[in-house]
Parts: sequence; C-alpha cells; structure tokens
Amino acid sequence: MSLNGKKVLITGGGTGVGADLARGFAQTGAEVFISGRTAATLENVATAHDNIFSVVCDVANEESVKAMFDQIGPMDIVIANAGIAESAPLVKTDLESWNRLMAVNLTGVFLTWREGLRNMQGKEWGRLIVIASTAGLKGFGYVAPYSATKHGVIGLTKSVALEVEKRASRRTRFARAT
Repeated sequence: MSLNGKKVLITGGGTGVGADLARGFAQTGAEVFISGRTAATLENVATAHDNIFSVVCDVANEESVKAMFDQIGPMDIVIANAGIAESAPLVKTDLESWNRLMAVNLTGVFLTWREGLRNMQGKEWGRLIVIASTAGLKGFGYVAPYSATKHGVIGLTKSVALEVEKRASRRTRFARAT
C-alpha cells in the first residue's frame, strides 16, 4: 500500500518516536503534520524534510486541538503519540502530577481521536493509531499514574475500534447491497 499523498498527523512529533515516525512517513511520500507545544522543537524536525509541517498544539486543551484540525484539515492517518512520564511512589504523588498525566496521556488521546474521527467523516479510508506502552498492559512500581493513563488508552482504543468497525461494516454491507 502506498502512502504517497496521504495526510498524516502525529502529536508529540517533535521528539523521540514521534519525530522518527514523521521522518519515516515523509519518506514514503505522505504529507506529515507534527504537533507539540514547542515551536522550535517542531521546526527542527520539520526542516529535515519538505513533506513535514509543524503546528503548535497542546493536546490537553480542547480548543487547541480543535484549532489544530481547523488549521490542517482532515487527515488520513491520526497518530496520538504525545505523552509525558513522571516517576514517584504513589504516596508522594500529588494531585497536580496525577491530573497533568491524565490530561496529556489520556485526555490528549481522546481529544485528538475525537477531532480526527470528526474530520474523517465520509472518507473511505482512514486510520487512528495510538502509541501506548507496556505500562498499559501491566503495572510497574513508581509510575502508577503513568500506568493508569496507558491502561486507559488501551481501553479507549478497544472501545473506539468496536465503534469504528461497526460503522465500516455497515458501509461495506450497504455498498455490497447496491
């Protein structure tokens, strides 16, 4: 399958896995949009390839995510990759830290996918992808809030897959019937 001409969004695309994904998709001919909170970090990745474009966005902020999609338009592939990690024993984890991790790691995926799906309405083809962690499959000491967010992401993914699959099945049945 060719990705030439496909539009790809990667949240958290300015560093690490997100930046690597951006470069890889761009090399296949996809038009890649990377988002994050720091323009300079994004620009460092975007300047590496003519098919990579940057857009500043805070995935934990609903208006910021909506504005991002208004700016970049519908995508074919939406990759929710933005995330943060903090480590501390649970008894030393304050509510501010808990809320920060939930906002970026779980709410960020929800907001990104919700707007991504809204913008994919009517398209024949599209993909939602999330970068989770083995911490979402089992617990690890000293990262309970992080692990909780990743467990939540995996549950969200399973539920959304069922929703989207049912819609795709209905479209396929309708197309076969006509």
